[in-house]
Amino acid sequence: MTQDERNEKSLEKILKAAIHEFGKYGYKKSSLNRMCREGDISKGKLYHYFSDKESLFNACLCKIYEEFITFLEAYHPEPTLLPEENLHEYFHRRQQFFYEHPFYPRVLFAGLPWSAPPADPSGRAEQCVHLYRACNNRIILSIFELYTDRMTVDIELAAEVVRVSINRIQFDYGYINWDPENLSEELLASNLRRFDRLVRLLLYGALKKD
Repeated sequence: MTQDERNEKSLEKILKAAIHEFGKYGYKKSSLNRMCREGDISKGKLYHYFSDKESLFNACLCKIYEEFITFLEAYHPEPTLLPEENLHEYFHRRQQFFYEHPFYPRVLFAGLPWSAPPADPSGRAEQCVHLYRACNNRIILSIFELYTDRMTVDIELAAEVVRVSINRIQFDYGYINWDPENLSEELLASNLRRFDRLVRLLLYGALKKD
């Protein structure tokens, strides 16, 4: 194994342990000492890569957003489906990502502006958030672009309503009940039903009636 490979492996181990720590306890209650102890990581190794808790958190945030973007970009709407079916599938895909990575949601939530995220002098975390938002918007628009001949409102407006619905459900309903160590499939199903109802309400006023 080369030195670069060893460095990459060490960094991956640190980020995995940090995401678990931040995702379980939240940013403010997280402890680097506990993370090192439970993740079998030396303090020296940790500080070789990260100068402080803030830089470690922002590295975790970027790692999650990068994985999330890659996951979402693999989705492509199906032209033969109804708009509500494509939107349903997209929201379901988003939830599946978090179900497979249960410690990610709290890290993402702690990085949102209204959660008073830790400082990020490099600006990299903010850039990752921007890239995610652009990806999310691009995918939602790609869904509505399949039905432009049926739309009675601008697709940008329709996409904005969907984005707001996604954020409200995932953070106002999903996050507060999210337990990464005791996942509830019913919570995911409930979120999906709530999203479907909002989509039907949106489409009632956004699509031409047959």
